[in-house]
Amino acid sequence: MISLLCERIAEFGLLFVIVLLAYCTGRKVLGYFNGYKPYSLRDFIFGSAAGLGIFSYLVLLLGMCGLLYRWIIYLVLAVIAVFCLGEIKKIIVTLKEKLKAASAGHLTVFETGLAIVMVVTGILVLFGTLAPPSLYDSLVYHLAAPDVYISNHGINR
Repeated sequence: MISLLCERIAEFGLLFVIVLLAYCTGRKVLGYFNGYKPYSLRDFIFGSAAGLGIFSYLVLLLGMCGLLYRWIIYLVLAVIAVFCLGEIKKIIVTLKEKLKAASAGHLTVFETGLAIVMVVTGILVLFGTLAPPSLYDSLVYHLAAPDVYISNHGINR
């Protein structure tokens, strides 16, 4: 039971790192466009979406080349982390400022309500992700097909 809990905590940590790197990558890409407003909610949504899209295409490219190995994925994440190191530092500084403002009570009613909704949603999503898959479609297609790709280290015809 404890080993399963430790495994889930490690998976959530990796998920956090991947989303953070996706956000930083998306911010860098969106920074090349005019009208880009950094460090806003819209910035996080579009930056994360753009970064996750880039990651998806990178994994697809690795799969088509037959390079779906764990160490290659980690290497790609490490290269992206080095590429985004400056962005990560800026995010940490901004996050510290926001947390100081929140603890000092300088949040608006909208920001407070949004934070409460996000925390409650996060808790509900956490419970949902810990439940095992049980639907036929999930077990047969959504879990089986990627397992075949991983075991073959690529996307084959």
